[in-house]
Amino acid sequence: ARIHDDNNQMLGVFNVKAALQSTQTDMLNFVGSLNFHNFTTKYGRTLTDESLNGNQIEIDLDLNKSFLGGDNLVGVKGNFTGMFYDKIALGDGTETSNFLMVDVNPYIHFEGFNWKVRLGANVDFVFDDENQFYVSPNAALSVMVTENSSLYLNAKGGVNKNTYLDMHKESRYIRPNTIVKHSNTPFDITAGTKIGAIDGFRIDIFGGYKKTNDEHFLVLQPDTAGSGSSTGTPMYHEFLYPIYGDLSHSHIGGRIHSNIWSPLDVTVELKKNFYTVDKVKGLQSLPTELKAWNKPGLEVDLEATFSATNQLKVMLGYYFANERWTIANGQSVEMNSINNLNVGAIYNINDMFSINAKANNLLNQSYDIWYGHPTQGINVMGGFTFKF
Repeated sequence: ARIHDDNNQMLGVFNVKAALQSTQTDMLNFVGSLNFHNFTTKYGRTLTDESLNGNQIEIDLDLNKSFLGGDNLVGVKGNFTGMFYDKIALGDGTETSNFLMVDVNPYIHFEGFNWKVRLGANVDFVFDDENQFYVSPNAALSVMVTENSSLYLNAKGGVNKNTYLDMHKESRYIRPNTIVKHSNTPFDITAGTKIGAIDGFRIDIFGGYKKTNDEHFLVLQPDTAGSGSSTGTPMYHEFLYPIYGDLSHSHIGGRIHSNIWSPLDVTVELKKNFYTVDKVKGLQSLPTELKAWNKPGLEVDLEATFSATNQLKVMLGYYFANERWTIANGQSVEMNSINNLNVGAIYNINDMFSINAKANNLLNQSYDIWYGHPTQGINVMGGFTFKF
């Protein structure tokens, strides 16, 4: 059931950013920034619904002071995010509700001869339909085992804000006038080892586990209320809507990086993901199998950059992802694998002006990045950059 027919939705964003940083001293140092976004959309969920407009403000601040000499620091980072929506009806019996979040991250950073430690916490206050409070770790440890190898452990967490602008970066096919609930990650632990056998060559072997409450999954919206089906088979709108569930995500993988020959820089990453989903909300009936919908199982990512001259760089990329699932006809179904080979180039005419071009999907593969929204075949894009 096509709702917008041949009318294209539009998102316009106006952005202004300012930043201020102190000179490095033995006294208190600070870095601060203010980011303002004004956004407008063209249509609501139908052509006659009100469209959603609003403003997003982000304020970041980092205050720190060195102690005991060297790079030892004690400090606190802070963030304020305010998403202020125009008051409209969303189409599901609710009205827009503003989202406010304050994040405070106190930390202390130590360094020794062959080790670094960062201890801290994320303290998050969220004010929306329900005021909530979260505490999660923000810590890191790295130890040099030999001259060319190290071990590391990172433990973090926090709130995924999922503001309207955040969601449009994730997918432009999300249902208009949809405000996605924030999610909370109590902990996200990653550990690994970095091995650099020789200069210009490094191997990174890693693994981790992450728990997220109220994770969102974007699926194609069915309409069983009678938009053309007399058999009860769901008809589908052309946009995606969120369902929610608690997600456990573990992964193992490895990364190889090489620039032994200086004109050529190559990185290859292989990653295997494992998921468990429960407490699913937002569906009239649950599928027989619960999957981490739209999350890839196996991922292969290759990036290579060749500096042909001081002005010309040629890039080759390849990304593969399989074991991706979605929901269709009330059941979990597997989507085709992503298989994208691309090539591009950047030519710097001078310090101010450069041109670029990129060709995607050179293998002309057919797959959906989002279910119901097939990718283009071979396509080429280009542009220019002007810095002043």
